[in-house]
Amino acid sequence: MKFHKKPGLPPSIPAASMSDVVFTLLLFFMVSTVIKKFTGLVVEIPEAYKVEKLHTKTHTSYIWIDAVENISFDDYQISSLDEVYQIARDKIERDVQLLIFLRVDRNMKMGVLSDVQQELRKAGALRIVYGTKTKATPN
Repeated sequence: MKFHKKPGLPPSIPAASMSDVVFTLLLFFMVSTVIKKFTGLVVEIPEAYKVEKLHTKTHTSYIWIDAVENISFDDYQISSLDEVYQIARDKIERDVQLLIFLRVDRNMKMGVLSDVQQELRKAGALRIVYGTKTKATPN
């Protein structure tokens, strides 16, 4: 017995459930994606003439210091400088490429910033960047 192939259209992929699959994938990515934006403290950032943009934010932690000397480390309110040391030490042990990004109010006193820098230095955080706004032209 000989079998013959029936002439006709080639088999096609049914598109009836395609929209269900696309919707399920879209819903999965919407639920699983986390977009974190640090709110920090209200800070009036100083201006500078030469400003470089950070190339990556993957190994970055943020410290905010406002005009009344409140300190926030990655949206966690700090009550003492010992906490700055402990949090920085823990983060550096987990990520040796950690970059600390300081957002400091332009009207605050230098004493608190110097104390925070000393605690970061003791914790081993030597990669520190200061956040500024771009100033158009020198006066």
